[in-house]
Amino acid sequence: MTKRFVLLLGLITMALLIALVAGCQQRTATTGSTPGTAVPSERTAAQDEWAVCAYDGMVMKKQGMGATAEYQGKTLYFCSPEHRDLFMADPEKYQRTWQAFGDDVSFNVLPIQEHMQAMEDMGMHMEMPPGTTHHVTVCVMGGTPAGPVTDLTVSAKLTPPQGETTTLDMPLASDRKHYAANVDLPTPGEYQVEVALSRNGITETHSFVFPIS
Repeated sequence: MTKRFVLLLGLITMALLIALVAGCQQRTATTGSTPGTAVPSERTAAQDEWAVCAYDGMVMKKQGMGATAEYQGKTLYFCSPEHRDLFMADPEKYQRTWQAFGDDVSFNVLPIQEHMQAMEDMGMHMEMPPGTTHHVTVCVMGGTPAGPVTDLTVSAKLTPPQGETTTLDMPLASDRKHYAANVDLPTPGEYQVEVALSRNGITETHSFVFPIS
């Protein structure tokens, strides 16, 4: 009787151990992760992405942008609802986009008064640059998550309908997120623009027409 009892107790204990192991394996498969291992957050990655304001070319984190709009199948970002409304009223007046070195390039031009007002809207005061009429911005975004590309040499040529070509060297701005220059473009009209981006001895250029008002 004693041997039978001991044998029965052993069988019951083994059955309990097998059931316990099976239950642990099922819970691990259901969660899809190893206990103690964090699951990556897609929301965190999206918050780390940068975006260009389509109105003035300023670069900010997407979560800090004040407005968005759908245009030609893409989501555009803006520093404020006012900037969105100005852009959407005449998109061709403010921005051109293309790709270079596999990255997204944005070219923006603002009359200097509008540029200064945009800075004031974001709490940044600046003095009127003497002898200039427009502010030109080039921003290059690449990587994952998307962020500013800052290892390029950037220049631009702007040719009015009648007159001489203006050549700009565009250094990194003080925030080190975009390339910018102030320029004197007193003649309004459709300008021929050529932007050159260089890296490690390789240059990619892009040409287009841009209205200067």
